Amino acid sequence: GLYDTSFILLTADHGEAFYEHKNWQHGWTLYDEIVHIPMILKWPKSKQQGRVATLVSQTDVFATLLGQTPVSLPHARSFDLTQNVEMRSQNRPRRYAISEFTSNPPPGEPPVKHVSLRTNSNKYVASFQTDTDGFSIYDIITEELYDLHNDPLEIQNLATSSEAKLLSFRKGLAAYLEGARTFKSWQDGGLVLEDEAIIKRLKALGYMQ
Repeated sequence: GLYDTSFILLTADHGEAFYEHKNWQHGWTLYDEIVHIPMILKWPKSKQQGRVATLVSQTDVFATLLGQTPVSLPHARSFDLTQNVEMRSQNRPRRYAISEFTSNPPPGEPPVKHVSLRTNSNKYVASFQTDTDGFSIYDIITEELYDLHNDPLEIQNLATSSEAKLLSFRKGLAAYLEGARTFKSWQDGGLVLEDEAIIKRLKALGYMQ
């Protein structure tokens, strides 16, 4: 009876590249073969089925799981997906699905941050030099813009021919970085106790040296 009474959320941490954009594995790009992952929910004791009409993100996992408890959501950076099934288009919150990673720079050079902002129809990817916190844009190195309806494989970069969309995404990128800076300032750092058993496991998995 555990299945019928359980709330189940199935997702992934990332996809995998098989040289679609001249890269293997993951961690080097933000194309859809890496960032477009499944997210499937199953309600307890319910036959309800539907598709969330707006973009969703891994950040929504937190709010969705909290939505199954009496605990209130402490901030509004994520959405409870159980409240958004078959949402009418006029009621959808406007948002981007955002992915990012930071490249390790050569000695003496600032880090390079890569951020993608995705809508239902377009994706913008910017690579730029930033500060150690990753909240400032010092110098944009590359920009990419894709029409996902007509170019789902993200082959044709429209960044040089769609200035209006490019400006809109640039504003979205700046707003995202500012919001991330503000969000981080709310977080209180606590005492971290090193657990030797966990450290050993992380080293075995390659996450620590």
